[in-house]
Amino acid sequence: MKKAIWISSLALCTATVPLAFAAKSAGSGDIATDTFPDAQAQVKKRLQDIWATVATKDVARLESFHLYGPKFTEFKDGAPRGDAAANKKEEREFLGIAADSKVDMKDLAVNVYGDTAIATFNGDFSAKLEGKPIAVKMQTTMVFVKYKGDWKIVHEHFSPLGPPPSEK
Repeated sequence: MKKAIWISSLALCTATVPLAFAAKSAGSGDIATDTFPDAQAQVKKRLQDIWATVATKDVARLESFHLYGPKFTEFKDGAPRGDAAANKKEEREFLGIAADSKVDMKDLAVNVYGDTAIATFNGDFSAKLEGKPIAVKMQTTMVFVKYKGDWKIVHEHFSPLGPPPSEK
């Protein structure tokens, strides 16, 4: 009887262990082809948190979403590359004069490469600056890295979105 139970247990393990490995490897971990849906969802949630934080003008929380340091970079409006200090200063100044900030991330794509994610979208940004309404369309790229279990911005790029090129 004990031998029959042992053989049944061995047969069960032999059948289920490969299934467990197959389930785990359904996503092969190939950074070139896998979509990493859990990480994509985390980055999309982080983007929503960023815009909600901008709307509430919570400077400290907004800064906590960045991995500021010597590797942080930014490009904005065709200006030369900026660093962490420049980005902090610009964001603080913007939050100081902006009200009713909103962002519509059109055509959002989040591509995950292990512990790095790139979010791209065509953003419709609107706010009131010193009481005057503004609206701009920007092509946006934000690069995130997973640092101590949290997705942090390490690069931002905002460029004006012009009209589509005319057909010739």
